[in-house]
Amino acid sequence: MALAYAVRLLEQDKTVKLTNYGNYLAQFPPEYECEIVDDTSWSCAHGVERWRSNCGCNSGRPGWNQEWRGPLRQALDELRDAITPLTEEEGAKLL
Repeated sequence: MALAYAVRLLEQDKTVKLTNYGNYLAQFPPEYECEIVDDTSWSCAHGVERWRSNCGCNSGRPGWNQEWRGPLRQALDELRDAITPLTEEEGAKLL
């Protein structure tokens, strides 16, 4: 609802022009290219382990841990591996 309200206000403002990302990039092409380095993380000193395991960060809350991260990461990896063949097969028909 908040987004719909904001868009409605912006549409009423004649100094604002709504666009999409593709149109924006066509008007303002990137000046630089970056490369994502695998197995890195900007959000935790423990690196990518933050997303794979209980890295040890507790946000200052005693007793807090991230033991749930390992099983979640494993489940997401298994799901990815299970649907990849289906995605490639069906995607080839559509894309």
